[in-house]
Amino acid sequence: MKTKDVLIVIGIVCFSCSRLVKTEQNSEGIKQDIINIEQAFSDYSKQHGFAKAIAEYAADDVIKLNSGRFAAFGKAQLRKEANVDSIGSSQGTLTWKPLKVDVSESGDMASAFGDWYFTFKLPETFKDTTLYGNYITVWKKQKDGTWKFIIDGGNPNQGPTSDIMLELVKK
Repeated sequence: MKTKDVLIVIGIVCFSCSRLVKTEQNSEGIKQDIINIEQAFSDYSKQHGFAKAIAEYAADDVIKLNSGRFAAFGKAQLRKEANVDSIGSSQGTLTWKPLKVDVSESGDMASAFGDWYFTFKLPETFKDTTLYGNYITVWKKQKDGTWKFIIDGGNPNQGPTSDIMLELVKK
């Protein structure tokens, strides 16, 4: 699947939900739910490794964008990848924090944008090191009322998102 096709899929997913009309009050509640889920997801990654966390929180029809390789499609593929050593286990710890959460008009989809942190010890010096990046995760409310992510991806960058960039993100 080409990048253009992935973007089309993301667009269709994000704009196709219109079952419920959200109010400002329930929108804030949903945002807080997503922040709480993101924190639990990050904590699970820290304890069990990133691949297992991804497989645990993913919807069955998930698309996981991967840096430098093809996207993973479906929870079954993510579970296969979870059986091998992953970021957040023996190599180091991957955690993240949402900086902005948006909720769809229907209230059954949300997206979270934030910073990720990968901490590890350099093999040569055993010096603590942290790599940084941004991520975006698209969440969909499931029929049973739980939230599972349907799209996830990220990129490396030089450090945590600056205050100036955060102001742009919040607009």
